[in-house]
Amino acid sequence: MVNDNLFHEMHYWMLEGREGSLRKLGNSFGLERSDEDAGWALPDMQAMFGSPLSRADMIEGYEGSLDGKRDRWLMIFGDGRGAVLVY
Repeated sequence: MVNDNLFHEMHYWMLEGREGSLRKLGNSFGLERSDEDAGWALPDMQAMFGSPLSRADMIEGYEGSLDGKRDRWLMIFGDGRGAVLVY
């Protein structure tokens, strides 16, 4: 969990699963494809999860929320390496 300067809490989850299943998860949260913006939301994976993954490993990014805001992200990594959900 990380707090921004406006006291909003952001929670980060490292997810496992097939790319198609992870993509469906993004749809259920109201996220839309936004590779570049989602890439900027990717945390320091080594510091947060002990993982060497980076933006270069990301194959798809999603941004949005069910209430129409653009403050939730899903970043999917290639080769079955999972995803990060920021909510």
